Amino acid sequence: MKLRTRLFLSVGLVFCIVFILSLIFEIYLTDKKIDTAEKKLREELIEKKGQGSLTLDEQLNFNKKATEDLVHALSLNLRVAAIISLILVLYILNFLAKKITKPISLLAKATNNVAAGRLQDIELPQLAKDHNDEIAMLCNSFEQMVKGLQEKEKVKGVLNKLVSPEIASEVLKGKIHLGGEEKKVTILFADIRDFTHLSSTMQPHEVVEMLNTCMTKVSHVIDEFGGVIDKYVGDEVMALYGVPIDKEDSALKAIFTGLKMVDVLKKWNEERQKKGLPKIEMGIGIHTGIVVVGNMGAENRLNYTVIGSNVNLAARLCGKASKMQILISKETLDESQAKEQLIVEPLSPMSLKGFDEKIEVYAIRGRK
Repeated sequence: MKLRTRLFLSVGLVFCIVFILSLIFEIYLTDKKIDTAEKKLREELIEKKGQGSLTLDEQLNFNKKATEDLVHALSLNLRVAAIISLILVLYILNFLAKKITKPISLLAKATNNVAAGRLQDIELPQLAKDHNDEIAMLCNSFEQMVKGLQEKEKVKGVLNKLVSPEIASEVLKGKIHLGGEEKKVTILFADIRDFTHLSSTMQPHEVVEMLNTCMTKVSHVIDEFGGVIDKYVGDEVMALYGVPIDKEDSALKAIFTGLKMVDVLKKWNEERQKKGLPKIEMGIGIHTGIVVVGNMGAENRLNYTVIGSNVNLAARLCGKASKMQILISKETLDESQAKEQLIVEPLSPMSLKGFDEKIEVYAIRGRK
């Protein structure tokens, strides 16, 4: 039944019920008043006759007064009945209005929760299964929409654990396609020094726990400075700056990431030493250059990454870095304008595997 029809029938039914009740009440009061008036009139007539015969004028005046009293009583009854009827109508209409608008109010509250992203706090109205009006259709459509959003949030939550939030957002928008493009990107590599020796002295579950804790701390730092984690390879992490969103200070943010990593690891090592655990130290290499960035792999299994010689150069710098050392290339130094904010130490040009010419390398000692 349509909502408009329900409202029309409900209001009509209310008025009919109130009208019938008012009519019954008025008939009851009228009969009572007439009986009372007749009884009073009879008593007065008997009293008058007892005093002597009534003249014609006295009888007319007596009848006129009795009629006026009856009309006055009936008029008062009508006013009382009208007031009672009005109160009853308002009460019933208020009850019906609350019953009809309750699901709409719940939907309005649920809409605010959706707008605020509080999908877990949504309370939808429970309607009877036989309801098929506009409100029922609206509730069902809204419920399906909320379920879709909740499912999307679950997928997004899983994606955020597998890839960076930026890439996850692009995936959900359907903008990720097989292929790539050339971009200037800053690449950061960081890996644990002496990992093979460390892992040989630990149980497998201890190695996994140590790696997970280390990579969690490092990942929080990368996220803090707007980096995108490309991948984890054993004890190594690779992060990108400047993709998928271009940022002017990407190179500087990558260097700040390296410095914060060193600080976080030093604090963590203080805790580990108190427990008698070995230190975890990383070497960090950073380089800026043109790479091919995009989705590599198969159409049914994509990996958002970067490829090119500049990626290899960043990895080679990481391999050359000693424990808790940050090495950057000249390109990163020029791009980041790090000399103005950081203590930079030039090192002797290095010969790196896969590169014919020696590479100018700089070590970052800290902030000024």
